[in-house]
Amino acid sequence: MDFLHPQLERLYAYWNAQRRGHVFPLREDIDPLDMPYALGNVLLVDVEREPAIRFRYRLWGVNLTTDYGQEMTGRYVDQLQPPAFGARVQQQYLATLTANAAQLHKFDDIIDGRWFMHERLLLPLARPEAPDAIGMILGAIFRTPRDAGR
Repeated sequence: MDFLHPQLERLYAYWNAQRRGHVFPLREDIDPLDMPYALGNVLLVDVEREPAIRFRYRLWGVNLTTDYGQEMTGRYVDQLQPPAFGARVQQQYLATLTANAAQLHKFDDIIDGRWFMHERLLLPLARPEAPDAIGMILGAIFRTPRDAGR
């Protein structure tokens, strides 16, 4: 994966090490204290499969609330605003399930009149009863103003 943010590269390496030979680590294998470099930007998503696939934020980092102007803990991805943004994010989570693998997404967006480059890493976590199936997704989002460094 070609990371722009070193925090995401570190998070990916941590997730990969926690796999310990398995397809995915379990939620219990992940310790938030091991990732202070990313904690405010971390999200944890439950994958609900009944009656249909839906994604619910168990954790939405404090920096994400500040960056996106919405607290999403306990809410569903399809409740993200604006609706077109929520639909795009929903598709990225579905792509993670379809690929059955970690996913890195880069995208531009305008927030409060400023143009940002976003980088979202989505890391599958196994279901205890089905270690090859995704039960949760650990992720992180970092953004950079497009005019940074100019």
